Formats: sequence, structure tokens, C-alpha cells
Amino acid sequence: PSIEDYIDIVRRRKMLFIFTVPLLLFISVAVTMSLPPIFSANGVILIQGQEIPEDLVRSTVTNYAEQQIEVTRQKITTTARIMEIINKHKLYLDLKGRTSNTQLADNFREAMSVKMIEAEVPGQWGNQRANVAFIVSFMDKDPMKAQLVANELTTQFLEENVKARTSKADETAKFLREEADRMQ
Repeated sequence: PSIEDYIDIVRRRKMLFIFTVPLLLFISVAVTMSLPPIFSANGVILIQGQEIPEDLVRSTVTNYAEQQIEVTRQKITTTARIMEIINKHKLYLDLKGRTSNTQLADNFREAMSVKMIEAEVPGQWGNQRANVAFIVSFMDKDPMKAQLVANELTTQFLEENVKARTSKADETAKFLREEADRMQ
């Protein structure tokens, strides 16, 4: 079909367009205005690579950043930890007596998101796409609660990362001590 065909269709059906477009526009505006506002707060966490040159010490990080972030997300979004956040920030007060903790945790998980940020970085074989950061966000009807919860989630991601790195470093130090003792 050409443009003339579309113009002919509009001419033949102009009464239909005259009545339906304003009606649909009015319904859309009414629905939009009746919905409560939802606020989203974000925390951006930068992913840093190994600072010690690879030829001196091989990296102990064997997983991709996405996998490590997913593991951390699963640790943070257990029902028990989510319920601590819900109780601390008084979230979902209208649902608290009527629904189970599992349903409240599911609502929390739906309001929370973790999104990777990719960029081109120089690599060994030219520029490559890599994850350089990720965004932790939370949505709520109250902007202050959204901001506080997003801040807490960001802090928990950072704390879990520190725990994981400390554990890996302790394991590596123990292994190196044992190897040094064995070599002596």
C-alpha cells in the first residue's frame, strides 16, 4: 500500500477517527491520572578490575562479574533479609497483616532491580564490550523510602563483596602459608 491508500482510508473512516481518538485519549489521561506515582531510586556500583598486574599474581576471580553479582543478589534477596528491610523501613504496611512473608518478599523483589552497565574497554585484542558497573534500584510510592531502601541494598551489595573478597584473600593466604611451610 502506498501513502495515497492510507490517506484514502483515513478519508473514508474520518468519522470513526473523529470519535475514537478523543475518547481513547480521554480514557488514557484518566487512567494515568488515577494511578499513584511510583518513585525509583538508584545506586550505581563501579566494577573494578584487578589492580595487581596479571603477570605477577594470577587473579583469584574466576567468575564473570555478572555471575558474582547474581550470587550476591541471591544472598541479599533471601526472604529473611528482605523481611528485615521491610520491617526496618516499614514497607508494605497495607499488606502486612493480610499476606504472607513470602508474598511480601515477592513484592519487594519485583520492586527491586539489578541492571548491568556495559561499555567498550580496551583489551588485549582491541576494544571489547565489558560490564563496567551495575545499577541497584528500588521503586516505591514514597520517594524517601525508595531512596533509603536503594541505599541499603547498595550498601549490602558492597558489604557482601567485601566479605567474599576477604574470604578469598584469607583462603589464598592460608594456601600460600601452607605451601611456604611445605617448601621449607
